[in-house]
Amino acid sequence: MPARAENTNVFDLKLLKALLNFKINKNHLRELAAEDKRMLCKSYNKGGVLTLSPAYLVKMWPKGKEISSNITLSSLNQLCGILRQNYRWYDFINDISRFRPYDIPKNKVYSYLSEGQKEKIDKVIEDIFHQYKTFEEFEKVVIDKSESSNIPNGHIEAIASFLHRIYVELSTRKAGIPINEDNDVIEEIYDSWYKLFCNIRDEMKLLPAAYFRNSHSYPAIQMAHEILNEILRPHLTEHQAKFRRWFENARQNQKNKNIAPQQLQKNYPDYKVLMMSIKEVNKKLVDVAKELYDSGK
Repeated sequence: MPARAENTNVFDLKLLKALLNFKINKNHLRELAAEDKRMLCKSYNKGGVLTLSPAYLVKMWPKGKEISSNITLSSLNQLCGILRQNYRWYDFINDISRFRPYDIPKNKVYSYLSEGQKEKIDKVIEDIFHQYKTFEEFEKVVIDKSESSNIPNGHIEAIASFLHRIYVELSTRKAGIPINEDNDVIEEIYDSWYKLFCNIRDEMKLLPAAYFRNSHSYPAIQMAHEILNEILRPHLTEHQAKFRRWFENARQNQKNKNIAPQQLQKNYPDYKVLMMSIKEVNKKLVDVAKELYDSGK
């Protein structure tokens, strides 16, 4: 199955590749040759550390490009195991989450990103290797949970609680549950989204101002901003008022009094465009809910 069910972040894959080069070659820019990758596979050499096919590993870990977004979760777990024994993909993405730029779209390969997004990813990765001179130093500070963290324990607990409340908001509303076009009422979806928007905003107001001054250290805050400003706000601004105004007028029309709301809403002039956008927003919210659930495992 795909690594993260169409929710893979190109930054995570690019950083993983750089760290593998960093540990093996002592230089994150010096890439492994195809022969080096084959030597990592047990099927090619009994002394290897992976059980992957050499041809598959070379294909999924191409020279000059990021690791393929189609790589399986099992393969990602094995690659992470090169960084540290029994280290897994979900451990890795949780550990490096504080570095991840929040506005990089998921499930997009590096070559399809805008130049600004590419520059942002490259700069963050270069900053990481400027900060950590050896892989052992990176492992001690970022991977090894028993060592000190850049985030105080009290802050970690507060952010974890914040994330849990956001997950509850998503998972108990229509936002984090796949939409059924034939049964769901758009007006009720908008009511739920509006409450979600207000509740997340209220939760953010409860966080200390210092968290926002150092928001790059708190991916949870970046994720909350993403839900409000990049997922919900654009759709609601463009569609909500127009649909609600039309729907209210249509509902008051006597000829529609016996029509179920699920059927009536399909008469909206831009229904197909509206529903396509609603489903896109819904999918993003479902993905965020899954990401929050996975991060709590």
